[in-house]
This record gives sequence, C-alpha cells and structure tokens, in this order.
Amino acid sequence: MPVRNSPEGSLGLDLLWSSLEAEADYPGLFTRRLTSAPDRDVFVFWEGGKQGRKGLSISASGALEEVTARLPDVYGLDTGVSVPVPGRVELRIAESRGAVSSVFETLIEDVVKTLSADVAKDALVTVCRRLDLWKHFFAVSRNGLSLNQQAGLFAELTVLIDVMCPAIGEESAAHAWYGPAGALQDFADDRLGVEVKSVSSTGPAIVTIANERQLDERLVGDLLLAVYKLDIRETGEGLTLPRKIEPFENIWPGTSLLQQCSKPN
Repeated sequence: MPVRNSPEGSLGLDLLWSSLEAEADYPGLFTRRLTSAPDRDVFVFWEGGKQGRKGLSISASGALEEVTARLPDVYGLDTGVSVPVPGRVELRIAESRGAVSSVFETLIEDVVKTLSADVAKDALVTVCRRLDLWKHFFAVSRNGLSLNQQAGLFAELTVLIDVMCPAIGEESAAHAWYGPAGALQDFADDRLGVEVKSVSSTGPAIVTIANERQLDERLVGDLLLAVYKLDIRETGEGLTLPRKIEPFENIWPGTSLLQQCSKPN
C-alpha cells in the first residue's frame, strides 16, 4: 500500500497504523509496505494484538556488526537488528511501553522522509545517524538546555536558516547539519565545513576549539568559522530561541520537539 503525502506534507503513517491495529484481532505481526528505493524494503508494522504497539522495519544490504555498533540507544524506542538472509540486515524500530505516541510517530515520519531523500546505498547507516540526532533531542527534553547550549543552538540555527539554506537548499542544509550529533564540524558536506561558535556580547570575542581535528579541512574542502556575539537576556523584545526555530519546522519534521527541548531550565 503506497503512502501518499497529505496536503500538509504528512505521510499519513498514523492512518496506516490505525488500519493495522483494526486488523489485529489476534497477537501477531501486521505490516504495510512503504514505497522506497529498490535497494531497501521499508514496512510499518503493528504487533501484539489490540493492545500492541507500532513500529518500522528497514531491510537493506549491510554488515550486522557495523549496524549494531552504530545503532544508538534512544529513549522511547525498542530497536533490534537481525539477518533475514546473508548480506542483508533488518533494523526494527518499535514504540516502547510508556512512550509518547505522537512523538514516536513524528520520529518515524522523519526517518522515512530521510530515507526517501537519501540516495546513498548505505540506508541503514543513514537511519542510525538520524536516530543519533533524535537521541540528543530526547536527552535534552528531560533535562533542558543550559544557557550556553541554548546560545550554541541559536547560532547554529542562524547559520542553517540564513546561510546554508539559501546556499544549498533547505533539504541539503538539513542533512548537512551535524551539530546536535557532536560531529567535528557543525555543518559539513563534500564541499564545505562550517564550525559555529557563540560568544557573549559582554565578554571578549574569544572562541575555544575543543579538538584540533575540528580544523581538519581534508574531508570537507573549504573550512569556515562562523562566530556570533549574542546578548542573552531573560526579558526584552529580542528574538527568542523558539521563534528562531519556527521557520525550520517545515524543513525538518520533529522540530516541535526541538522547540520543547530548547526551553530554559
């Protein structure tokens, strides 16, 4: 059953899961295949009967050891890998008990859209990288961002929206953003790397490079440093972090969660 985009851009996965749940008269596995590239098989599933849970499975060529090593432990998810046939690995992502269903659906929709946009052959590595970003978001949603983290996120979003999106397009810019994953550069593709720093307007404009490898331009072509001097105040009429996130909500599904994470402690 192909998935068609709704006018609002949703993939309609919630309707597919509802349909599968309605069919689940007995414990078992009920699936719907999603339209995907020829080198991968993508299914949404419902398992466990009427009181069961929803999930997503991706099967593609790969090495079990590599996928297992890259697969992060993400709050709210039950994940597992298996080898259905030699040379092919299946990655299953299921909703854990007690997880927030709407957040899980947003996460899975983001993964499916990322897979649809990704033309690389390493589909399972792409999924693991995406889950690693979500791991960061889930972690900060429980603890909140520190003031320095909020400033850093504000600076990265400024580069994303004002520099990267106009330069390489919204979708490519979103995929080039590695800041939340703790990569060497905050933005990177095969042509350009950008390291983003934020400093206080009341202090000296001095930035710290935590790792000398952040200055290694061999894998990214040109390497740029973007420094933003921010005046951080609890009150006033300046631009807030949630307002900064708003334009990005149509670029990357799931930023409503990011907005929740960015609220001060």
